[in-house]
Amino acid sequence: MNLQLRYRLLFSYIRQYLNACDSERRPRLTVTKFNTSRHPPNSAAAQLRTRWYKFVVIYRMQWLSLYSMFTLYLIAGINHFWHPRMYQRIMPPYIPYHLPMVYVSGVCEMVFALLLLPIATRWLAAWLIIALLIAVFPANIQMAIDYSRRHNPYTWLAILRLPIQLLLILWAWQFTKRS
Repeated sequence: MNLQLRYRLLFSYIRQYLNACDSERRPRLTVTKFNTSRHPPNSAAAQLRTRWYKFVVIYRMQWLSLYSMFTLYLIAGINHFWHPRMYQRIMPPYIPYHLPMVYVSGVCEMVFALLLLPIATRWLAAWLIIALLIAVFPANIQMAIDYSRRHNPYTWLAILRLPIQLLLILWAWQFTKRS
């Protein structure tokens, strides 16, 4: 559908809405069928339109993925300051200075989340997030070991965190390409 037809359709919707509001009844929009014989389904214009719609859908999915990742890491970083004892308990005993390490990882998560937003630093933030996820992986292993030794009812959740960590790495991997 070319631009002129789209504008015509948009203005017909607006006209219908204004007429319905003037008569104080509920707005009712009807779709007008246009003559599609100008662009049969296999024509170059139809294929271009299909490619354009796919591009828009993929762009929106990437945008949603990016802002979801930003939100996840920002909230996780804030949670390091809100509930530091939870993170201290899962740290392996061979790592010194548990509380400062929890705070450092929280700051890193928040800074890396903020670095995801600008296009210029997105690739760097993604690599840093991958490095952070690899660095905190021993804490997740320690959590699974401790829960299984104590026969904690949430052992299954601690074990489930291990493959989820790999999925988070794959999720960050999609933003490692320089734009």
